[in-house]
Amino acid sequence: MTARPGLLRAATTLALATAQPMSTQMARWTGRGTTETEQATATEGPVTPVGWAFVIWTPLFAGSLAYAATDLRRVRAGEAVSGAAGWWANAALAGNVAWSLNSQFRRLDEVSVALILGSASAATVSVALAERDPEGAAGAAASRYIGPLAGWLCVAGFANVETTRNLRRGRPEGEDADRGAVRLVAAAATVGSATAVVVRGNPGFAVAACWGLAGIAMKALRDGRAPVATAAGLGALAVATSSVVARSVTARR
Repeated sequence: MTARPGLLRAATTLALATAQPMSTQMARWTGRGTTETEQATATEGPVTPVGWAFVIWTPLFAGSLAYAATDLRRVRAGEAVSGAAGWWANAALAGNVAWSLNSQFRRLDEVSVALILGSASAATVSVALAERDPEGAAGAAASRYIGPLAGWLCVAGFANVETTRNLRRGRPEGEDADRGAVRLVAAAATVGSATAVVVRGNPGFAVAACWGLAGIAMKALRDGRAPVATAAGLGALAVATSSVVARSVTARR
């Protein structure tokens, strides 16, 4: 990548990384719309993780800023940068900002689902490219800082599917709620396990995805939803196992 496009992308990354945490406060700052937390509370179901799980956004935001600062420093120093992985990282950050704004000023709907799944996919592509980056340190930054974002969004996307379904059809009750949640958790675990292989067992991806699944399991245990807790626990184990195996295979190559 030449200096000028590299600088443009790195500057865009920094702007988007800065916009991420700021975008979550727009409803409060403008006095319009509804905060994401308030909307999630109104439509959440068994697939929504326990409240403390959302503290992960603090290190995710910090990681995005660290990645942007690292990449900008490398560009200005004339060092190798993350190239295509960086552009995909930008797409992930932009999608995340758009999701936050749409959720506050519209609602947690099908557009939100499309945005969060698109952001998760872009982050995954970025990490997959970074894991294969022959330039070493350039790819390592994207791998280290974007990996956790990809893992969390992978699980969060399925939670968004549930909230949108509840918004459209109302919250299911009893066994219907459990069956629907188990299916969504199983899908999240399946996609997460497959993605762990695609990103070559990226540790950040695995930790964040397992954190989300563990949050679902803890809430399900609290609410007496044993089938959901079991599915989430087994899902976390599947993601962790896939990551360890993929990492081991990559290390032997």
